[in-house]
Amino acid sequence: MSRSIFLSGALLVLLAGCGSSKSSQTKVPEASKAPQYEVFRFENSPASSAALTSYKAGEYYTAANQAAQAVDADHTDMIARYLYGASLVMIGDYERARKQLSLALAWYPRIADAYPRRAVCAAWMGDEASARRDMEIARQLDSKDVDGVQKWAEEKIREVLKHTSSANPAALSKDLFKAADSGKPYAELQEIADELLKASNANRFIGDETYAENCRKLDWYLAENPEDPDRYFRFGRFLIDEMEVQEHYVQSNLSPDVFRMQGRFLRTAEIERAKGLLQKALQLDPNHVGALIGMGNLEMKLTLWANAENYLRRAMAVGTPDPEVLYMMRNLMAIASGQQMARSMALTQVRTWEEKIGNYVYKYTSYPTAEAYRQAGQHDQAADRMMNSSVDFRNAIIAMNADDARVHDYIAVLANQYQDYESAERGWKRALELDPGNHLISYSLADVYARQNRVDDYLKQATKTWCEGRHTSAAHYLRWAWNQINLQNWNEAEKALKTAIEVDAGDSRAFAYLGVVAESKGDTKTAKSYYKATFALEQAHARLSGASFLEGSGRWYPNDLGLALEMRMRLGLLSEDEGKIEDALSQYRAIYNLETKIGDGALVAELYNAMLPVPGNDYKTRPHPPRWGEMMRTSRALAGYLFYNQGNLKEAAEQFGMLRNFDNRKSAAGGKGYQYLQDTVWKAKPVAEAAYEVFKRLNDQSQVHWWEREARRFDSNPPKDWRRNQYAQPPEWSSNGKLKIKG
Repeated sequence: MSRSIFLSGALLVLLAGCGSSKSSQTKVPEASKAPQYEVFRFENSPASSAALTSYKAGEYYTAANQAAQAVDADHTDMIARYLYGASLVMIGDYERARKQLSLALAWYPRIADAYPRRAVCAAWMGDEASARRDMEIARQLDSKDVDGVQKWAEEKIREVLKHTSSANPAALSKDLFKAADSGKPYAELQEIADELLKASNANRFIGDETYAENCRKLDWYLAENPEDPDRYFRFGRFLIDEMEVQEHYVQSNLSPDVFRMQGRFLRTAEIERAKGLLQKALQLDPNHVGALIGMGNLEMKLTLWANAENYLRRAMAVGTPDPEVLYMMRNLMAIASGQQMARSMALTQVRTWEEKIGNYVYKYTSYPTAEAYRQAGQHDQAADRMMNSSVDFRNAIIAMNADDARVHDYIAVLANQYQDYESAERGWKRALELDPGNHLISYSLADVYARQNRVDDYLKQATKTWCEGRHTSAAHYLRWAWNQINLQNWNEAEKALKTAIEVDAGDSRAFAYLGVVAESKGDTKTAKSYYKATFALEQAHARLSGASFLEGSGRWYPNDLGLALEMRMRLGLLSEDEGKIEDALSQYRAIYNLETKIGDGALVAELYNAMLPVPGNDYKTRPHPPRWGEMMRTSRALAGYLFYNQGNLKEAAEQFGMLRNFDNRKSAAGGKGYQYLQDTVWKAKPVAEAAYEVFKRLNDQSQVHWWEREARRFDSNPPKDWRRNQYAQPPEWSSNGKLKIKG
């Protein structure tokens, strides 16, 4: 089988389309020292008074919930978000707290006490370098440690750093699998997994933190000389270049791996923030070419074409033609030409319609008038002029013939659009040599590798673009492996997954997918070992979020539990196959015991994290993500069936008795009609017959009648493995302009 990949044109809209400008990506400058800011305190913030009161009283769980509600009400309230992050630190939810604090610091880099709090998170996660960096920033901003947060953080960090690991994460991954394969108890697996996760975090880049750090540097740089228009431009330009958040789909197109948190409201706020900085630059220097180009770029993002053209023509009038201006004008003129052509087509369209009056139907046809043809001709002429102008701008870029990253970039874009991929590759490689830190050009190079079906080059380049100093992620390899598992290309999948572990050993999905491969090949022992290793690594993540799957303690989010629950489910099924019924029951019991820790409102929550590839599926589709209620009911159905076979009627009746009420509980908790639970295990004929027998022996007539009716309804020939949910496949899955494969 040949390997073949390509990216659709939708990706070019992001990377090289009308509103983008890759080659001008700002190099983040450094200030010589920290500016002198007024020390920030919660008392000076507009955050929720209830959350602040709870925080001061030491009621951190309550404060976290109240602050989260304030953030949900206004995603741009960064002070409330800071309070949320600070509360999460105090309850031990370090992974989530670190992201929330970073998001707040991206907007308010002057909050001195946020840095030591984030440093504590980094230290707990095993990232000593980031912890020390944040403590140094805090000391520069607040040398007197007014509120004592730095002293508190130093004590925490000093204790935590005694347990950091300098081992190689990939080597620890092998140790974890070997320990699981040799039957070591979970306690030993947990020790290795904890060390593995901290070792992988030691050099991890987190996109939210990378973005926040760059914003801090630019804020300090601007404060050094607030009368310099170029400093406002650099900050605004950075915001523009980072505005389109990179994302990649692994499990589902509804739950992508993202470079950093953003969302619709924050993106709108980022546009306004960038616009304010660029307008300030233009106030100080009305002829600042970079600021004029930036404003043109923003107006194009907002599809305000006339405004964009005005800014770009002002930039052109200043002096020497800029390749970025020429490129954007080329796109603008092409858009304007298309608009004129659309008007012409509308004027010359023949329209027909029908009208019913009484028993008669009248059909009408309207033909264009001579005046309409005359106006259409004018629009056609305007379209020709504008397209010719677009071509002139394109030719002007080519004629510049300068050894400049931007020129090489734009020429590569043109070559790519005309499917001259070899020329595009040469152009982007040269552009990267001249501007090696430009991640958008780097991703464009990955794009052209994909269009040439160079799989390994694409995966390496795309992963490098994310990971080098920006955001550590093996998402590209995981997605490639998922699709290869669907196509049952086991060797290709295993190769990609082993590389994924080298890229990010802390991502437990690689172990889970290797387990799917082993199980599909009939190697159940190896599959169980991978599933145990996955569970241990998920438990390590849970511990950094202040929770524990083994102890059933902590603050729970349904999706965070998804993969761990799926691992327990699969381990239970494989234990059943081996005749280890008590082991299987312990896994199912551990799943449904969590049901009481999360309210019925979560029954409809979709657990994207629990999704695993299904061998034999079309690579373009993804299975339905299991809902929380589906996993709870399935575990009860499987446990009830095993209890019945053991003759334990009381336990079986307890589990079977709960199966009927899930849909009613879902509706009572506010679940919508379309959010139906579609698990099939509890409705399988073997379960229905077992439930009928149990309640018949216990003389529970109401249950007997219901289950007798259900047993008759179900197919007398259930699927061979009825113990696995048979989810209906969704329509063909759209890759949204990302990676596609031809098998």
